Amino acid sequence: MLNIRFRGIYKAEEEIKKNSKLHKNSVKFKEAKTIKEHTKKSEKIMLPIVVIIIISALLIADLKNIELIFHLIDLASIILLIPLVPIYEIIIILSYPIKANKDLYIIKKDLALLLISDSLISKKRYITICLMPIIILLIIPYVTGIITIGIIPIQITKLLVIISLLGTIITSSNIINIYNTIKQVPKKAKIFNYGYNSY
Repeated sequence: MLNIRFRGIYKAEEEIKKNSKLHKNSVKFKEAKTIKEHTKKSEKIMLPIVVIIIISALLIADLKNIELIFHLIDLASIILLIPLVPIYEIIIILSYPIKANKDLYIIKKDLALLLISDSLISKKRYITICLMPIIILLIIPYVTGIITIGIIPIQITKLLVIISLLGTIITSSNIINIYNTIKQVPKKAKIFNYGYNSY
């Protein structure tokens, strides 16, 4: 129904290219060439956002509920990262057009999923696809958690702030994709994936 093909464990970029189509007259994005390089760039974006979330949460908690400072990060919160990874990919999958080709890989080393689509997507739709996880996993939990400190049980507030922190980690690469799309893609051009890169 959603036109998803499960490709198993990711081994090499050449494997993805065999399953993808390189469209005629396509221009490669100026972006990270490997997953490792992309991760390093994402970390540079992720760090200041995480710092802002933690500092703002602690400042507000100091005024309304001091308990949040002591309960902000624990083992149970880190475990939340496991279900958030597939939730992130589900959001991405549902944001793509139903008929678009979608190849799903498991990156065993990083305990992550990789979705590749060689279907042509409009610039506006691609930005929307990248924005949806940011809105759902980062912005909504963060704003809700901050404005409800002292109103709802501290456990729920903590959960919302932690989800936004983990959401930052998961969606930081989306911020890079949005920036690259706005800067590099002409208004009426289409975007697709070939191998690990976008065109």
